[in-house]
Amino acid sequence: MSRIRVSLLLTFAFAFALSALSVATARASVEGYGELGHFGSAGTGAGQFKLTGPTTNGTNGTRAFGVDTSENAVYVGDEPKAKEYRIQKLTAGGVFVAATPIFKPPNRDGIEGVAFDPVLKRLYVLALERRSVSLENDPSKAAAGTLYAFSTEAVGEVLPAAAGTVEGVLTGPTTFGSQSDALESALIDPKGIAVDPTTHEVIVTGEVDEGEEARSFALQRVDASTGALGERYVDRGSQLRQESELNSPVVSPGGAVYVEQREKTEGDLAQIVRIPSDFTSQQAPTPFIPFILKGGLESETNAVVEFANGSGGESLESGGGLSLSPEADGKATLYAEARAFFKPSGTEFGNSYTAALAFSDLDDSEGFELGWTGGQSRQTTESCAIGASGAVSPMVAGGSQGTVFILDSRFAHVVEFGPGGSGCPTAEAGALTASVGGAPLSGTIPAGTEVTLATSLTRANALSVEWSFGEGKAKPQIVSADEYQHTQVIHTFEEGGELTVTETIHTDNLATPTIVKTIGISVSTNHLPPVAVAGGPLSIAVGQPGIFDGSASWDPNGVPGSSPIASYHWDFGDGSSASSTTPEVEHAYAQAGVYAVKLTVVDGFGLESEASKIEVTAEVPNPAAPPTSATPGSVVGPPSPSALTEQPPAPTTGKASSSQSSVVPDARLSGASLKVATNGRVPLVITCPGGASGCVGVVTLQTLGPVAVAQLGDSHKRSTKAVLTLAKGSFALAGGQ
Repeated sequence: MSRIRVSLLLTFAFAFALSALSVATARASVEGYGELGHFGSAGTGAGQFKLTGPTTNGTNGTRAFGVDTSENAVYVGDEPKAKEYRIQKLTAGGVFVAATPIFKPPNRDGIEGVAFDPVLKRLYVLALERRSVSLENDPSKAAAGTLYAFSTEAVGEVLPAAAGTVEGVLTGPTTFGSQSDALESALIDPKGIAVDPTTHEVIVTGEVDEGEEARSFALQRVDASTGALGERYVDRGSQLRQESELNSPVVSPGGAVYVEQREKTEGDLAQIVRIPSDFTSQQAPTPFIPFILKGGLESETNAVVEFANGSGGESLESGGGLSLSPEADGKATLYAEARAFFKPSGTEFGNSYTAALAFSDLDDSEGFELGWTGGQSRQTTESCAIGASGAVSPMVAGGSQGTVFILDSRFAHVVEFGPGGSGCPTAEAGALTASVGGAPLSGTIPAGTEVTLATSLTRANALSVEWSFGEGKAKPQIVSADEYQHTQVIHTFEEGGELTVTETIHTDNLATPTIVKTIGISVSTNHLPPVAVAGGPLSIAVGQPGIFDGSASWDPNGVPGSSPIASYHWDFGDGSSASSTTPEVEHAYAQAGVYAVKLTVVDGFGLESEASKIEVTAEVPNPAAPPTSATPGSVVGPPSPSALTEQPPAPTTGKASSSQSSVVPDARLSGASLKVATNGRVPLVITCPGGASGCVGVVTLQTLGPVAVAQLGDSHKRSTKAVLTLAKGSFALAGGQ
């Protein structure tokens, strides 16, 4: 399964039009996305919320918030008086509709989660029960206590108890075994509830005690008609067992069960996993949205939004971190509370804000991100803001028609986000840049040039990018890889003209779902042929190979690296030739004479240069004088000129010829010593007498005598002695130089 970046949300609010992502959004909106409004305040009146969190005495407080998507009604659970609870129903705009009667569960220890069954028109809420201090196993722990069922159809301003229940109690502590001391009986530390739409069962998430300080995750089904406990799934063997905790269950229209997993030791790690729908299965949970590491705020390379339920990387202790909204196509959108990280340019640290994310394609092999919203704090703005630093982390609930709600527990209000909203942080993109070989592009480039195009984003990640290169034959290119805040594509321009490159960035910031950037590229098809420059020895001993070098050849088209010399073709003038993709070749002449050497080169466009010519004299060398020796860093005495220069007779015209008998000029080394540098180079200064028209020759540096040479035989190493040639170089000087 591929790793999926988390910076996402409610993409269905606008159109991506990307076949590569299979995102076809019929409800595309050009209105933008942001806050539609917020409502509620602290208090105990109708439409007010008294929200409580974990206390020092261990009370869990209220964690009950959700949306019935069949009518987009918002439900908020609170605690008007200590350990007395209610659930209020409001419209999507925050108008109070009705509330449940006050309910007082036995040994009450807070409420944990609400869930809806639109078919049965029921609202479920789980009340926790504090276990007795006298129990041997898990004393004073919260356990699943009483499961309530109320009607979602108001009678006046009251949500009555569901039919078939007594005061709304579907099942109680006795059925749940809340005070049982038997191992694996009670569901300890419940963290959310959900309804399976395929069976209408209620699913409660918690843990079971296996003894010896070992616990396993457990999900318990509850029959909606009788309240009897159904199948229980226990994760007994997977890696999740001891390393992390599960919370916030949701169930897709097809019956797939998802929960959030949080690392116990690493609060920054979170993922969404799928639970086997058959609760009798021994199969381990499987990742749906894999682990994502929340980056440090000092890094500019982090994703803008990352999946990290809870505030500040703390381990989530309750449900409400996930929500699921069924869609018309039979699939659903999964929402998660997350964190947005913004680092202003030029600053050392950034800020972290609460945000909501969405993932789509549930029931498939893996989800893909859709986008995110939120990302501001109410301390600094009233719009699109969530105060996330209270005692209770915000809870997220998916609505219908692309809306999502977040309960801000610190300020006791609900914020609604959706199409047509405003006030949220907008994304920006820097200038679209073009470069060739790492250097900024300037001027006209020849066709066939490879150009790198790139853009940087702020307050958004690139979900995908569409590139249009302005060429009639070149098809648009879609990059759907995870590029975070830096987009890039490499394109070779084959058509000439004044072209306009258009980059359409589909971001994960719903306030700015699309950003378009352009840049002009001038492409010429009038290529100039390359220029060949032949190099090599002007004089060479017969039978001894010389190095011929074409590395000075060049391409006049003016774009470094865009059209390198592709091949070198040598004609050595003696009837032989050579072709190579590298500039240097070796060649030896069998007979003395003056040879016309020609070099032609071919560039990357297939254009051939004119020939570059040099004349090379091949001659029979004079008998060698006693060789000199040198080692790196050493100084050697002055060798005799005859030992250093194998000189042909120098004609008065300055050209050497084996058939001429002019007096050989006395070319001499200017210095009395040679020093070999540690890199092996031997610099020489040679002078040609002023009375001569020119001097040519070859300098050879050899060891003074035979030295041991190690050779590798067929089966063992053997050593011989030989005079070694350490260096050889030719020279050609005019008289007096």
